[in-house]
Amino acid sequence: MVEQVTIPDPGTLLEEPHGTVLIDGLGSAFKSLFGSPKTPGKADSPLVHPFDVAKNVYESVYDVMAHDWQLPWYIAFFWASVAGAVCLLGGVLGAVVIWVLSRIGTALAAAVLKFIDEARQGTDVSTAQISVLGLNELLGVDFSVDDMPTGTDAAGHIARAERIGGLFLQQILGEFAGHTELQPQDGVVAASRLLGFNVNFASATALVGLLGQFGTFGFIDQFREFGVEIARNLGLGRLSRGALRPVIQTLMAVPMQWMLNKQFHPTQFKIGELVNPFSGAVMDEQIIFDTAELEGYTHDKAAALIKLHRKKLTEPDLELLLRWKQFDQGAVTDQLTEMGWPVELHPTLFTLADRRRADLRLTALIDKLETRVEDGHMTVDELSTALDNLPLGDTEKSFILAATTYTAKVPSKHLTIAEIQSAFEQGVLTVDDLSARFAAQGFSPDDVNILTILTLAKFAAAEAVAAAKKAAADAKAARAAASAARAGAPKATKSA
Repeated sequence: MVEQVTIPDPGTLLEEPHGTVLIDGLGSAFKSLFGSPKTPGKADSPLVHPFDVAKNVYESVYDVMAHDWQLPWYIAFFWASVAGAVCLLGGVLGAVVIWVLSRIGTALAAAVLKFIDEARQGTDVSTAQISVLGLNELLGVDFSVDDMPTGTDAAGHIARAERIGGLFLQQILGEFAGHTELQPQDGVVAASRLLGFNVNFASATALVGLLGQFGTFGFIDQFREFGVEIARNLGLGRLSRGALRPVIQTLMAVPMQWMLNKQFHPTQFKIGELVNPFSGAVMDEQIIFDTAELEGYTHDKAAALIKLHRKKLTEPDLELLLRWKQFDQGAVTDQLTEMGWPVELHPTLFTLADRRRADLRLTALIDKLETRVEDGHMTVDELSTALDNLPLGDTEKSFILAATTYTAKVPSKHLTIAEIQSAFEQGVLTVDDLSARFAAQGFSPDDVNILTILTLAKFAAAEAVAAAKKAAADAKAARAAASAARAGAPKATKSA
């Protein structure tokens, strides 16, 4: 803390070289108001209250001037009092303004906005009519304002905007779209009309400005701003640039670019076109280095880039050459290392190649086993035992067994048509058997009937067919009797 300063008697202040009665009065007043100056502490908040801020400033200024700058106490006292008074006055004024705004600011703003809205509603209809008349003057048209909507609400405002915009849009469509089926030459016609439209609009705007200025003897020179604002909001300048862009691009920019290309040949190879693996045999290496230098590559980086993109043998190629002893282990190791394979993974690569070849053999073996089960030469249980000895996962094995079990239950082979007809000719099959056999082949009912008739007509007369039917029936009955006998006495049948 700063030592308390003893204030001299006011009568002796006049004897001081720099003292005055005014300084003494101000100092005494602020001393009674704030107390004796002391070193200020750190404020909790820079704007707590006007009085607190003024007091902090008063004490801070005094401390700096009296102790840091070593000025006489009355000078420090005076300027500290002035600074505190200014802060106090500003804080009080700010508090008053905030109080006033908080009490009447919202109501005042609402009143102002209401006044503006009422003024807009009062002039909205006439503003729309002025807009139409302005378009007539600037576009050289004769739009009517007699049927302009007159409502003052939001719906009337929108209706007037739609009416004015529709008038302008109809004028544009009438000038630029001659018919509905557009042709390439229609673009030239429309661009010409647009450019002429904008030139006429600019001329009319300038003329209106001059006439307005002359008519008011120079007192009002802002008439042309009416047309300028319309053109700016409609984007007429941007539309003109858009209409001219294809003309400038096609007739000026492109031919000029051709001329510059032919004269200076600025186009260079792209680095990707040069280091492509297929360009190595047709592109000189120096061209690659020169192009890489233009792209900002150093010589060593260009060399590394070329080496990176050159064709290399694949891992299966290297394994095959090593297995056939075309490459030795050292050469294969070097190339695999250049390809980015760590040395400790090289044996794994060779093992993977060996397992891939074995996996092809394994697939072929499983196909053969499935075929033997389907042909009846192996049971599903025998297949399951064989699969247990193969490197298969549980899921794959379960799928193989499920598929094979299903195909084994459903016969996948049938007698051919010739074999069926031969069996019928020999009396093995009856007419009913013919129909069933043909249906099993997948023929439709109509096709089954046709094949049956053709078979009967092919092999015999009616009596022969009847005899074959009887023989087939007798054979079928005999087979049924034998089956019944076996079912009743299986052991006796077996010994017989």
